[in-house]
Amino acid sequence: MPVLSATEAISPAFRHTTTQMFKRFRFAFWLRMAVLGFFTAEMSSGGGGLGNFPTNFPDKSSGRHAGTQMPGHLAWFTPTHILELALAVAIFVVVLTLIILYINSRLRFVLFDAVLQGDTRLGEGWRKWRDAGQRYFAWQILLTVISWMLLILCLGLPAALLYSGHHLGVWHIDALGIATLVVAGLFYLLLAVVLGIVMVLAKDFVVPIMALENVGWQDGWRKFFEIARGQASDYVVYFLMKIVLRIGAGIVQGIIGVFVMLILIVPAVLAVIAGVAIGVGATMVVKAMLITAGIIGLLIMVFLMIAVSALIGAPVSFFFPSYAIYFFAGRYERLGRIVFPPPPPPPAPPAPIVPEPMPEPPPLPA
Repeated sequence: MPVLSATEAISPAFRHTTTQMFKRFRFAFWLRMAVLGFFTAEMSSGGGGLGNFPTNFPDKSSGRHAGTQMPGHLAWFTPTHILELALAVAIFVVVLTLIILYINSRLRFVLFDAVLQGDTRLGEGWRKWRDAGQRYFAWQILLTVISWMLLILCLGLPAALLYSGHHLGVWHIDALGIATLVVAGLFYLLLAVVLGIVMVLAKDFVVPIMALENVGWQDGWRKFFEIARGQASDYVVYFLMKIVLRIGAGIVQGIIGVFVMLILIVPAVLAVIAGVAIGVGATMVVKAMLITAGIIGLLIMVFLMIAVSALIGAPVSFFFPSYAIYFFAGRYERLGRIVFPPPPPPPAPPAPIVPEPMPEPPPLPA
């Protein structure tokens, strides 16, 4: 079977994607891929932002913090309230994270099967991959706990030390606090990149091993290390190519998304203008109804935008698992036998024609 490099695997993955998603267009399959892409986060190309740092530093000459002080109308918001709010948010985040991870873990195998076979049924796949998904869920919990512990050690602990040393407060921070948090944040960012690489290795290569050999994540990682031994450069190139492909897919996806969103936004803007025109001089009852309708309309708009983004990203959700499969198939024999099946044996040569014996002539009359 062929062992494809990171660049050579692009063409068959692209061909497989165009065949299954466009040439054999099936709206139901496209919709299922959109759902799988949304819950496994394969449709997204990443993004994020950075917050703003305070710019008012303590005045050392005055012996007190001259940074931004707590506004008078927020004087009631004490550190105790902040602690209670943080605890409530933490509980909510933990519960939500567990739910998302569980759904993601089981649907990850459904997505792998869908790309490998070219079709899937969500309900059937959800039941089929229950055990494998639960084993992968345990791995994802472990990875999440590690990431949270690193976050606490890299950012939480320095912040606590700065707070105890009066370099950081609820409404102020000095230059030492900013420098410390920046360095700690950069260090955590480096560790987050390492965790991201581990996560990609797990979903691209360990998941196929777990699926095809029905093993847990420990044995899956062990098998992967055996396969990848001595091929580190191939996987580095794979990661670099995947970054480039993600950027390209994100640009195309964004351009298409802008046009589609404009189609959705124009009617929404017209509806807002009409609502404002109706609300001018209207009674309080009418205004309350318009506000309620606006909130409902906003929720519908958000849902539509998410749904449209998932539908637009369906081919992306198919392509990247396909790319991983074609890259890994030549290195993992069980997967390779499915992706590159051996050619059928040549037909057997025709049996030689044996002439039938001539019938014996009738005996001559005496």
